[in-house]
Amino acid sequence: MFKAKRVPDDLVRCTISFTVNNQEFGITNVDPNKSLNSWLRENCMTATKVMCNEGGCGACVVSIYRPGNDSPIAVNSCLMPLYTVDGCNVITADGVGTLKQGFNEIQERLSQFGATQCGYCTPGIVMSIYSKVVSSKPFTEQDMENHLDGHICRCTGYRSILDAARSFADGNEIDIEDLCIDHCKKRQGADCGDHKVKKSVLKMPPSTTRWFRPETFEELKGIMNDKAKFSSSSSFVCANTSKGIFKSTGQPLPRLIIDISRVEEFLVKQVKTCDDKRWIAVGASVSINQLCEVLLSQQTMKQRGNIFQRAVKHLKKVAGNPVRNVASWAGNVMIKYRHREFPSDVVVVLEALKARVNVYDSVTAQMQQYGVLGNCGLMDADMAKKVIVSMDIPIPSKKEDEATVFRTYKIMPRTQNSHAYINAAFRVMINGGRFDEDVCVVFGNIRFDFDHAVRTETCLSSKEVTEDTFKTALEALRGELQPEKVDDVDVSEKFKQNSALSLFYKFYLNCVPPSHLDVRVFSATLDLERDLSSGTQAYLTNAATSPVSDPIPKLSSYIQTSGQAYFLTDLPPSVNEVHCAFVLSDRGNVDIEQINESFAAAQPGFVTLITGANFPKDLKNARFGHLDPIQPLLTSIHVDYAGQPIALVIADSEEQARSIAAQVTVSYKNQGKVLIKTRDSIQAEAFYDLNLPDIVIGYPEEAMSSAPNSVCGQIDLGSQYHFYMESQIARAETTDEGGFVIEAATQCQKWIQEAVSYVFDGLPANSIEVKTKRIGGAYGGKATNSIPIALAAALGAYVTDRPCRFHADLKTCMASLGTRLPYSLNYTVGFDDDGKLLALDWSVYANTGVSKIDSEIDDDNEFRFFADSAYFCPNRRIRRFACGSNIASGTWCRAPGSLQLSAFADTMMEHIADYLNKDSIAVKLANLYQTGQLALDGQILTDCRIQEMFECLLKKANVAKRQIAIKNYNQNNKYKKRGLAVTPMKYPVTWQSVKFTVLISIYTDGSVVVSHGGIESGQGIDTKIVQVVAYCLHIDVEHIAVQRTTTITSANSEVTGSSTTSEIVCRSAQRCCEILVERMRVVKVKQTRHLTWEELVTACFDADVDLTASCQRAPPDHKLGARTYNIWGVTATEVEVDILTGQHIVRQVDLVEDAGISLNPVIDIGQIQGAFVMALGFWLNEEMVYSSNTGKLLTDGTWEYKPPTTKDIPVKWNIELAKSKNNIGLYNSKATGEPPLCMAVSAFHAIRHCIDDSLHERHRKDGFTKLQQPLTPVNVKEALDLEPIQDFSVFSCSIM
Repeated sequence: MFKAKRVPDDLVRCTISFTVNNQEFGITNVDPNKSLNSWLRENCMTATKVMCNEGGCGACVVSIYRPGNDSPIAVNSCLMPLYTVDGCNVITADGVGTLKQGFNEIQERLSQFGATQCGYCTPGIVMSIYSKVVSSKPFTEQDMENHLDGHICRCTGYRSILDAARSFADGNEIDIEDLCIDHCKKRQGADCGDHKVKKSVLKMPPSTTRWFRPETFEELKGIMNDKAKFSSSSSFVCANTSKGIFKSTGQPLPRLIIDISRVEEFLVKQVKTCDDKRWIAVGASVSINQLCEVLLSQQTMKQRGNIFQRAVKHLKKVAGNPVRNVASWAGNVMIKYRHREFPSDVVVVLEALKARVNVYDSVTAQMQQYGVLGNCGLMDADMAKKVIVSMDIPIPSKKEDEATVFRTYKIMPRTQNSHAYINAAFRVMINGGRFDEDVCVVFGNIRFDFDHAVRTETCLSSKEVTEDTFKTALEALRGELQPEKVDDVDVSEKFKQNSALSLFYKFYLNCVPPSHLDVRVFSATLDLERDLSSGTQAYLTNAATSPVSDPIPKLSSYIQTSGQAYFLTDLPPSVNEVHCAFVLSDRGNVDIEQINESFAAAQPGFVTLITGANFPKDLKNARFGHLDPIQPLLTSIHVDYAGQPIALVIADSEEQARSIAAQVTVSYKNQGKVLIKTRDSIQAEAFYDLNLPDIVIGYPEEAMSSAPNSVCGQIDLGSQYHFYMESQIARAETTDEGGFVIEAATQCQKWIQEAVSYVFDGLPANSIEVKTKRIGGAYGGKATNSIPIALAAALGAYVTDRPCRFHADLKTCMASLGTRLPYSLNYTVGFDDDGKLLALDWSVYANTGVSKIDSEIDDDNEFRFFADSAYFCPNRRIRRFACGSNIASGTWCRAPGSLQLSAFADTMMEHIADYLNKDSIAVKLANLYQTGQLALDGQILTDCRIQEMFECLLKKANVAKRQIAIKNYNQNNKYKKRGLAVTPMKYPVTWQSVKFTVLISIYTDGSVVVSHGGIESGQGIDTKIVQVVAYCLHIDVEHIAVQRTTTITSANSEVTGSSTTSEIVCRSAQRCCEILVERMRVVKVKQTRHLTWEELVTACFDADVDLTASCQRAPPDHKLGARTYNIWGVTATEVEVDILTGQHIVRQVDLVEDAGISLNPVIDIGQIQGAFVMALGFWLNEEMVYSSNTGKLLTDGTWEYKPPTTKDIPVKWNIELAKSKNNIGLYNSKATGEPPLCMAVSAFHAIRHCIDDSLHERHRKDGFTKLQQPLTPVNVKEALDLEPIQDFSVFSCSIM
């Protein structure tokens, strides 16, 4: 037996040292639970952002040089424990380049390519690109595109980011030395030691958790055998990335953490040989990316090319690159060990590689070896007081590799950085048309106790590769799967069963020589491959108005790339500042029995707890203030929805507030049935009594009854989370005059001002200042949703008389705040034999949740503008219903209502075409509006361009030729299908009575400052207003700065939204400039010589000319009613679908949008791309799933909620801004931010065409195919209705 030894004192890590951008830090009393991100931001190093705290968004990425390594790696600082950076050099975005020191080439290219919008995600992307570019390894454009799989950007649509990043690939001219920050390299003639900042020694409060970091296996053994410290509850940690999935907030912390990331023996990566056998020995602390490198190394490549390459391809689908850089394979295996519901790809792949895991048992002091899965495998072992040391992966001989069919599969919600719905691995040798006796068929996420398909393996073992063998094995697999659905967010048993059989079929097809396969099933042997992204952008400018219409980068883009662009989340807390967090209910339609705060109140940092019961009596408990006095900010008796705030915790720090909130226990009683889906509310007749009149055009009843043809149907659309990268935040501070100064990430300061006034018993507006510099994305989610956050902060400041900040985390934002409204439609449509519309009868239902505050359904203009889309119909009836349910009050989300209503209209065309067996493009073309026709909103169309644009796009995009190619492809491929759909758009824009105040001041040095009532949220409003001011004053843009928005300088400004704020604000700025120019002209005409701008300003000041102008310019009065102008657009989308897995890619998008003459084409194209990809997320990826019993949102983080990433965008993407006259618009411009969302439904229809082709081919098409949005693989497979036993066949002829 190994003799127990006391742990050496030098293994107890109390002090660490590292550098951040060449500044040295030494820290004592390191808190093992502190992340690198938290420490950076707490110490005012806020260039590194924070968002999800799950490693799922990439906003927190930094670059790290580890000891002895000259190549940096990108890591998620939110997951990385602070103590693991001991001895490392951390590089952040402001360490790469700054405004003061100059910007790095990476930062410059991102700016020049228009690759920033709100800028919150940008520093993390900079650091990922930096880590790749300055590494010593060559890389291709595809390598770089793959490298960025760990980032989410809601704004840009990724295309510009990828273009900028790929420009650094091999073959492009770059100077690596210019890109490198000092790491042990010279810069500007000095070595790194010459300009390191003096070491700072910092102390942290003592922690109850102790941590050890052994550097040898013997030291680790000593720790494990010290019974005074080591127990079965001690925690081994390598990178701790699992906390991104399995949260410990509010849970007891381990007493002992052992960091094994630097144990020498655990880092081994070498090929070993014994007799004629060779294997790879891989230490337990080797990261997943390092494992991939080992598998693809020269040593292992000599004997194999098939098995390891395919294994690596699968392993590269695990998480995102910053996670794979540090997450160890052994850690992933142990997550699966502790959480059997975890669908580990690593476990499945390692089992198929025949890996053997070496485990040290501290009780017996012996090494034990296990397989990963199967009988007596690691998953069945007792791992108490044991640790994984390494694994051995056998290297197949060249002969074995060539004879082995090795396939792995992963079906997941999106193309990358996602867990598996289901995964599988298959391995078998085939000799002489016969399977070897050793067969591996393993699946993940079927059920907890199932991995190897033992009966199926037996059916294949030593059998001939025949159709009969396949059928026998398929039946055996069907019998032994018996899948189970874990919870409401898990996929169905039917999907698991069908997918597992489909994956087995794909594997078996790969076992058959291609010459023996039916040619139409051959493509099923191949994965759905995506080519390198590409595209074009076309636009025209107007030199006469320069710099207006010039494609200049966003003025703040450079400081966004360095992380210096200010966000409220970056503001350091003041000395006496408190923080707050909501206690959220975890069920809806239930009564509160008791709120127990006793344990929470005893926690460090606790200040107070506010509930509905102890809410200050002199204040109104109103969630949205004056906008909805009924909904409480903190509910006290009845909980309407899961996620509703029950209490407000106030604590000394943000971390403490969140932790304490998680520890407040609430008991409930009288649980009622929860209504979640719109159809549930319809069935329960849960409607708000709005008494909305029908919208009627023509004579719909008569026209419908006389129509030669008619069809009926239903459409159900779900919700969508805004996914702004900067989560909700507000900071409130009381003033000496009894008012508030509130800084908030909001789209409407006026609403917050009015809500605070209402809640605080009529506090006058002049006592409430609200200010905002910029916000990190919004999309409608920071309009009314920002009000309860600001009210909570103000409440905290009022109760404590201290500044109070509320920075809501992602789960709070998703669970407690409103999202896009779900819609449902019941429709009947009448049409003639050519497919022309004669009558439409719609009943539209909007699920507004527990309140109708942002219902959309009661907005007549919304329906009259968008329910017709681009299609003329002389007779319509639209009924509208606002449905109540037990979800948070719905709110506006980019293109609110217009996205759904225009999609309904487009679906009518698809249904008609399906009924008449016509091409849907022809049907749409026949129904397009024409000049002189009456639109649904009452306008006589005089600017109708849609026919011309539609036909032009068909020609430019070669649609007819591609349709023929698609038809041929589909005829020759049974299990891969392609489809193409075209969607036109009419998007009326209204300014209505929306007004924004603009203040322009000219200083005596000639510089100009602008403050306006719009909110910069990434849409480029600040840049556009600078262009307009520069043009109007005839000065360079460098003279002009835009300062924060505040209710003092921009009083009474309305909500920023509807894509029109930029042009309305610019109109007011234009008027301010006219006022200033007129004043200055009086002085200018008196001059005897030409004055420079600076001289003119000085002369005007000396002449007492007022150099400040303010304007709140009302929109012009039009005879066209509420409509201001129309935006026209057409989009053609081509997709490809894997029929066996339900996965799909968007192969090509050709998009044309009428933009008038763009104020800034780079910004507007970026807006179009971001909008379109956000809509692709709505149609194809993003799904909000609730518990059917409690109503709790289950997709409340990046683990389950999947916005599009870099490889979910169109592979080929062509965008054109079509020029047109718009005399109403500012300098002939038009809005761009929301209209593209209305054309992304083309991808939905294109996938429908793929599904229809497969259904028709298998004689299962029965009428118009009803699809459930979003078209995740789960919903695609449901619509395809595959019958594996009946449908699957292998051979075209005998194999003999």
